Amino acid sequence: MKSADPSKQGKNLLSLISVLGALVIGGSVLTSWIVDKWEFLAFGDFYKPMSPVSSLLVLLIGTAYLLNRNRTKTLYTHGVRYIATIATFGSGLVFSLQFIPDYQIPIVSLHALHNLKLGDIPIARMSPLAAIGFLAISVILFCHWPSIVNKKSAKIIAVLASSVALLIGLAVFVG
Repeated sequence: MKSADPSKQGKNLLSLISVLGALVIGGSVLTSWIVDKWEFLAFGDFYKPMSPVSSLLVLLIGTAYLLNRNRTKTLYTHGVRYIATIATFGSGLVFSLQFIPDYQIPIVSLHALHNLKLGDIPIARMSPLAAIGFLAISVILFCHWPSIVNKKSAKIIAVLASSVALLIGLAVFVG
């Protein structure tokens, strides 16, 4: 019986811990919005918390990842992956349109917190950088669909999209 590669086990453990951390953060942020205590996770008076839509996407993507870690793939696990990909792409695309001057996102205007602002920044609205990051993540998710024929090209595209998402994450972190 062969023993598993220790470096692969370490990578799997690191990815699992990262996803669980993202799920905890996404769940905490969403809970803070639900109980109307969003300031708690803003980490200061002039910091904007993650938007409710972003926290929902983080929960959906994390759940899809955890379900698809399982070796046995079912219609349910594939369905969650497809829903996560489509929801992430759609949300990223819609919220990326914020770059267009005077464009109002119809979905956000329906939200009760639409007019709540911190300075000039709408609180409940996804940032344009986050929207572009979610677009990149949707490309990564799409590249892992089982129906993708050219796996080598999909891996290259996924690496490029990962680089974009990482750069956006660093830009947000650095401020």
